[in-house]
This record gives sequence, structure tokens and C-alpha cells, in this order.
Amino acid sequence: MKLTVVHTKEIDGIELRFDTELPMALATHLKQMGFTTYTNAPLKWYTKYHPAYLRYAEDLSKSFTNEKPWQEVLVYPSFKANKINITCNKSSKVIFTLESIKESYVVFESYKKIAYTIAKQFAERQFDTAVSKIEIYPRKFKTECKALFDKGRIIVLAKTTETSSSVDTVSSEIVSKVPLIIPNENELVIPFISQEIESKTLSKGDAKDALLNNNQSDTCEVSFLTPTIKSDEQKTVITRVTTHLENQDVAQKTSHDEAGISSISEYEKKQGKLSELLASVLENLKQEFESLKDETIKDAVKKMTGILIGAEGATSYDLQKELSLEAVGYYRKIDESSIPTISIQIKRLIAFFKLPSLDHVKSKDVSLKTHEEQTLDNMIIPDKVGKHFAYGSIRLSNRSLYKKEYPYLQSISDTALENIKATSLFELMQFPHPMDYGIAVSRQALLRVFEKQGEAIFKALGLPTALNYPYINLHTHHRAVRPLGEVISNNTNKKQWWHAIENYRPIKDAHLGIALIEEQIAYEEEVQETLINPNTAKPKGALKEEYQSIEWTITLLKQSRNNIVQYIESLSSSDLSQKENTKQGTTYLDEVVAIMHTHYHKGERLSKKKVEALLETTGAPTLGMLWEAVELSWLLWYRQLYLQISPFEASLKAMIRFWTNVQPTYAYSDSSKEKYKQYSTPCLIGAMLAQYTNMRQAEAVFEPSAGNGLLLVGAKPHKTVTNEIDTSRLASLKFQRFSEVHALNASEPFPEKWKHHFDVMVTNPPFARWEEDRFDKNRIVAKYFNKHYELASFMRLEHLMAGLALDTLKDTGKSGIIIMGHFVYGKDGHIMRYAPFYKWLYRHYIVDDVINLNGFTLYNKQGATPRMMLILVGGRKKTPSMTIPTRQTHPQLEAIIDSYQALWLRIKSHIDPLKKLIEQLKIANR
Repeated sequence: MKLTVVHTKEIDGIELRFDTELPMALATHLKQMGFTTYTNAPLKWYTKYHPAYLRYAEDLSKSFTNEKPWQEVLVYPSFKANKINITCNKSSKVIFTLESIKESYVVFESYKKIAYTIAKQFAERQFDTAVSKIEIYPRKFKTECKALFDKGRIIVLAKTTETSSSVDTVSSEIVSKVPLIIPNENELVIPFISQEIESKTLSKGDAKDALLNNNQSDTCEVSFLTPTIKSDEQKTVITRVTTHLENQDVAQKTSHDEAGISSISEYEKKQGKLSELLASVLENLKQEFESLKDETIKDAVKKMTGILIGAEGATSYDLQKELSLEAVGYYRKIDESSIPTISIQIKRLIAFFKLPSLDHVKSKDVSLKTHEEQTLDNMIIPDKVGKHFAYGSIRLSNRSLYKKEYPYLQSISDTALENIKATSLFELMQFPHPMDYGIAVSRQALLRVFEKQGEAIFKALGLPTALNYPYINLHTHHRAVRPLGEVISNNTNKKQWWHAIENYRPIKDAHLGIALIEEQIAYEEEVQETLINPNTAKPKGALKEEYQSIEWTITLLKQSRNNIVQYIESLSSSDLSQKENTKQGTTYLDEVVAIMHTHYHKGERLSKKKVEALLETTGAPTLGMLWEAVELSWLLWYRQLYLQISPFEASLKAMIRFWTNVQPTYAYSDSSKEKYKQYSTPCLIGAMLAQYTNMRQAEAVFEPSAGNGLLLVGAKPHKTVTNEIDTSRLASLKFQRFSEVHALNASEPFPEKWKHHFDVMVTNPPFARWEEDRFDKNRIVAKYFNKHYELASFMRLEHLMAGLALDTLKDTGKSGIIIMGHFVYGKDGHIMRYAPFYKWLYRHYIVDDVINLNGFTLYNKQGATPRMMLILVGGRKKTPSMTIPTRQTHPQLEAIIDSYQALWLRIKSHIDPLKKLIEQLKIANR
């Protein structure tokens, strides 16, 4: 096997290109480390640049070249072992659980997945098989990490040579903390000893002194990895980005200029000199600041000065140096030629730290932009449009500025719109309402022009018009990267090109977009980790809502990444590969269903390990698709139980037994469920809804957020229309032979032909906030929610999707809707949360019941939020009437159902007219 490693500077990423298919174990290992691959290009893997990733990739390539087992390739930490790197968030705390004992260490790696791999390597050699759990806390517990560092409890990997000393020559006090097993070529050394000291034999006590001397010369920007010598051929393939600070570190090692801080007195003297310099620089900056005229430069200098003020007030030289270097790096992004007086002060800091001059390192060589700045830079902006219109941030308070800067817009009227330049149309579209800014153009006239000439305008602007091209949302950035076709589609034949111009920009570099999303996902996951109680492995009580909010953010990011990946794959995939994938799709579904049904017949419940073992035997393309197929298998099993010739109660008992004793627990966290925040509904609830809606006798059934079809247990496929935006689940829906399978966005109005068309509509929409601008919210509420008062301000995404789906229901139709939360009353006895939505629902529809569900007991095998509710709708009212429930009239709505038997009794009361009448009389007599 051969491996080519490509480090692309433009996107700051690393690609691994294999020449043959990877062994399953290696592929799994790469995924666990953080590498990802394309679905249709399994030989190409990629990740964002990180020192540990690059070194591992190079070592892996060498192992293949030298025909050595890849399992022997170790993963090395990215940063040197010193307290400065702990302060600079370049370390992780590691906790090993050994039966009833917990052992803590510090590893100098900031990426969680890499830190875990290193810790796992260490555990395999250190603790053998006694470790039952490994916990990683990146960039946290700095005080504890420093204490662990002082005790020598450090996991650092250092490559040895034939002349290097054995571990026995290192201080026994340190080695005794972590006994080691030394492999042939590499050893785990605790702590790290610099290369200059490595070849010497150290007596007891010398190791700590050597470590102290080595640590004090490092800054938090210096990578653990030292440059390696490469052949000319390798240099053309493997390129490493070396920042100005890394260059400085190499120079320092050569000249030993700063390695001389070997005592406390010298350390304090250095800190005193830096403090004096900072005070002088700040005093001069304050004098020069008032003379600056350019507001942009003035803001940048103000931010840089704030960083230096923080450096001046820091209590340690290390932190002073860190903040000073950050300020210098930030200043490099400014055009220094226009402010030479400021540059003089920064050059004093550059001279103090012996950094490359301002002329030597250009801004393009230093990646100091924030994540948001990189995101904006990665958007395509049409040429020759005004700078204020690039990202759509138009403010009414700047009205006079726009009149002054763009006078030509003031002369445009509705009648002239079709004859003006595309750039002017682009600029006009950035105004929420041009007339509010003194421009004689109505928004409606502008929208009509874009509906008629949208594609031509896009081409004139040089914007991509391919319907699968990814566009980034200006307001939510990478949380909403969508294909152009999805952005501009609606329920008519007219395309909303104006919507893309107003709220989106096309992505410039798709690979960079993926790298930025991966970085943001990693950050969100690490923040989320801090919200988990380590004792219960669940979110801390008051932080559950914040945890779920982050979970939804991660879901949106993964969905955006998937959209970009699909676009890239569409560019490289051939018709042949698509045919092969289609053929493979139907084959593996058949095999998975057949195998799982064999186990169901025997009453065997498979564990996660046994289920995932089917990946190799069934030919499922990915682990996620395997789990989707397993979910399909139990759906088909429930359908068999539901269609038995026996009373429903008997079938329900059989289904409950299957749920309790046989059905596997869905245990794959990276499936489409997470990507789209769609928690699959237990088939038991789908069976009960089939009874309530009389689904089996319906002529037209609709599921707008179908997933794998779990709510359609009782539906006749040839009379059922399904819709699912997650294309990875369309194979399951087609497998069930539904009459129509669509991939529409269910958060937008459905085609007009479906209005009041279906006898039955059941849905479990995703749970999330409704993130649209005020104008679009009001427009949708006015057309599809009867202009209901305040509804646009108090409605979530699931409310929107439920309302749009109800618009497809016949007046006499029935519906079952599952949304997040519990129905509760306030102290005054009236609806407490999302009252406008429920008032609209009760005013226009016959609401039979709202049932609070205990997610922990009813969804424990599917994964969901603890609070959900089931809404039963018995039709549409002929005349709207306000019958809002209160605690006095409907006290039962606050009850929480926590068993399937109790849920069926509640639903059944709305099927039997006599029992329903009795229930109503009971309520009336309370």
C-alpha cells in the first residue's frame, strides 16, 4: 500500500491519498482520530492542519514505504511539555479509570480526538487491559494540569535514537510516577527532555533542572514537532506551514539567545524589562491614537492597544509575552505604511522578542484571522459592488452615508428596474425596504424583477447558478450552508432568486468551508463537554437547555458539511459509480433486513457490537447506513405485528413485548438523526396513530418529515406520499414502495396541489428555533397561519413545519403531530409557553388532545429530549372559534404519560365516541 500526503496551504488542510482500499481497522482508526473521507472517494481522506496530524501522516507514509505494520505508528502530541502551553490552552487533562481507582495526567495536545488516541496508546503500554474508561478534558483544569506537570505526570512521546539514554537514566523520582514499557523504535518518556540533553546521561535530580531550563525558553506558539529532512520528491508533496514564531523558535535554538533564562532572578529581570517596554509603548500609542483619521485603522489599533493593556497588567512574564505576541500578530494584518508612527512602537516589541520584521512577514503568511473573518473571506462577492453591500449589513442609522456614497441609487425608480446594471440590483436587494432609505423603489417591484430575470442577474454578477452549489447564510454562517436550489425554491414555479441575493453568498473554497466547519464542530463539542456531569455522564441540571442548544448547533453544522461534501462528490463522481451505489443500496438493505428478522424470530436482541459486526458481512456502505437499515428492519417487523388478524390490543401487547425484549437500542450517534435533529418516533406510537387516524382505510396519507417511515406502520404504501430532506434515508422509503418519495424542505410551503388534499397527515418535525428574518416570518404567518397575532414572534421550527403540514390536510382529515416540550399552565391557569401557536391551533382546528410524553421512558431506545408532546387533530373547523384550554376546563392536559399502556388508553378515548363523551362529561363536572 502507498500513501501520498498532501498539505494544502491554501485551505490549511492535510489530505491522505491511498492507492488501495484501506483495511477496516485502519479506516476506523483514522475516523476516530478526526480524519474524514468522501462517500464516493474512499481512498482520499482529509482533515484540518494540525501538527500531530501532519507528523502522524508522514510517519504512516514511511511505515508503508518501509513495509512496517501501520499499528506501530504512534501519534505524537503537538506541543512541548511546559507550563506556558498549559496557560495557552495547548494541553488536555486525562483521567484513566482503573477499576475503582482514577489516575490523572496531562498531555500537551489541544485536540480531543488526538489526545484520546495518545492516551489510549499510553494506557495500552502502561495499564495493559485494566483501564475501563478514558476521559479527556481539552483546554480545561489549567491549575490541575500545572500541578500534574510539577509531579511529572505527563504523557509525552519523544522519538529516541540509538545514542539516547535509557529511561533508567532519567530521574527515578519522575519515572516512578509512570512506569513504562519501551517498544523497539519509540518510547513514552516522562517528561520531555530536549534534544540537546537527550543524548546525555542524567543523574538523579538533573532531569527536573533540565526540564525547567528547556521550558522557560518556549513560547506558547512553538510546536512540539521539529522540522524533518525530506527528499526533493517529498518536498513537492508534503509542505509544512511554518509561522513567523516557529521560525523564531528555530533561530533561537541555533543562537540560544533566549535560552539563557535559567534562574529566577534573570526571569524577574526579563519580566521587569518587558513591563517597562509595554508601559512606554502604551503611552506613545495613546498620544498617536488621536491623530488617526481612518476609522477602520483606528478600530484595529484600539483593539491591539486593548491586548497590550492586558499584557501590561499580567502577573507573569509568560502571559505578558503571550499577549504581546498576540498584539504584534494582530497588527501585521493592518497596512502599516499608512501609520508609520504606530509601526515604530510595534517594532520595539518585535526587536525585544527578536521576531521577523514587519516587511519580512506579510499578512498572507500569518493565519491570524478570526473564524468569522475566515468565513466571510470564503464567500464570493460580486465585483464592483459597494463595500457596504458585500455582506448585507445595511442599517437605517447609516441612511445619510448611503446617500452620500451611492448617489446613483437615488435616481432609480420602479419603472427603470429592468434596465439598470446587475450590480445596482444586487445593492438594492440588500435594503430591507429601499423606500425607507429615500430610494423610489418598492420591494415588491424589486422581487418581481428577480423572479423574472434572476438567473440572468446571477450570471451577470458572476455568481454560480448550479442548483447544487453551496451558499452560506449571511446571518447564521456555517450553521446554514444550503444548495442554491433549496435556497430559491418555493411552492410555485417561480424561483426566489432574490432570497439568495438577500440572505446568502456562494462559498468560495468548498474544502476550506469543510475545514472551518470541522473546526467549529470541534469547538462546540468541547464546550458541550464542560456541561456534562462527570459522575452521571449527563448534562448538569440547569444546563440541559444550553446542552441541547449546542447539540442543535452541531447538527446544523454537520448538515452544512454534508451539503458541501455532496457538492464536491457531484463534481468527481461518474455515472458508473452512481449506478454501482444504487445497486449496492438495494442489496445491503435486503441482507440487513433478512438477518435482523432471523434474530427477531428467535427473540434475540443484538448488542451494538453485534449489530455493527454486520457492516462487513452485509456490504453496507457506512456504519450510519447500516443502522438506518436496522431501523428499517424493526419497522417492517412492527408492521407485520400490526397487520395480524387479531384485535389491536393483542397486537399492541406483542409490539410492547418486542420493544421491551428484542428491539435493539439505536446507538449510532453520527447518523442522519443528529444531522437533521430528527428523533425517530417509536413504532408503537406510529401504530396507535394508525388506529386514531384510521390510516389503513385512508385514500391519501402524507408524512412530510418521514425519516425511515416509522409513523407509517399502518399505511398502505401505494396510497402514501412521503417527504424527507435527508437523502440518506430515501433508500429506506423507496424500499417500502411508497407511491411518491420527495426530498422537499418541509420548512417551506408545499406545492399548491397538496393543499387540503390528504385524509391523514402524521409528522414528527425536527426540534429547533425558527431562524428567518422578520419579513419572511410575517409573510408566511400571513398566508398560512391566518395572520394570527404575535405568532411570528413566538413560534419554533417544529410549530412552523406542523402548521404548513396541516395545510395539506382535508377539512375532515385526521392528524398526529409530535413536537418538543410539555403543555403546561402558568400560575394564572392559562397556557404558559408558546400560547400564540396553541391559540391559533385551537381556533382553526379540532384539537382532540395534547398529550405530554415522558421521553426517558417512551423514547429510551430512540434517543430524544425528555419532554415531548403528541397533538391529536380531528379535522379543520368550518368557522374559526376561540376555545382555548385552561387549567379549569382541561386539567388533564398537564398530565405526563410514561407508559405505552397509558398512552393507548388516552388515545383510545378519542376513537370510541361513547368513551369520549364520558370523558367530556367528567371534565364538565369537575
